[in-house]
Amino acid sequence: MSALVVPALVAGFVLGFVLLVAGGESLVRGAGSLARTQGMSSLAVGLTVVSFTTSALELAASADAAFSGHPGLAVGNIVGSNVFKIGAVLGVTAIVAPQGIAIHPGALRFDLPVFAGGRTRTYPWGLILIRHSLTPGQSDAHIL
Repeated sequence: MSALVVPALVAGFVLGFVLLVAGGESLVRGAGSLARTQGMSSLAVGLTVVSFTTSALELAASADAAFSGHPGLAVGNIVGSNVFKIGAVLGVTAIVAPQGIAIHPGALRFDLPVFAGGRTRTYPWGLILIRHSLTPGQSDAHIL
């Protein structure tokens, strides 16, 4: 590598990180504004708009990989991304707020059971597909 390439790569990385943070901040502010103007709870907007927005990149990358004939890359992208997100969110939250974060009782009564119910229905189907080395098709995607 030439002597000019490394500083350019570092500058590109720093610029990308700054833009990522700014974009994330803009997303959260926009979602909060959407919740206020539509009379929705911030929790509902976070569980729908923000969660879809943050996962749209993985969806696009996985779809591209699948259409390009690399299904393993598509599955690895989804699994790795979700494992990282869970670990990073829990880790950063524990560092920033070691005393914990208050969870709205409504989320515990409604959202947590819905999430758990959805997971307990989709994980066994995914495990069956993996165990039997089956290739998931459109009907499997509809079930999942």
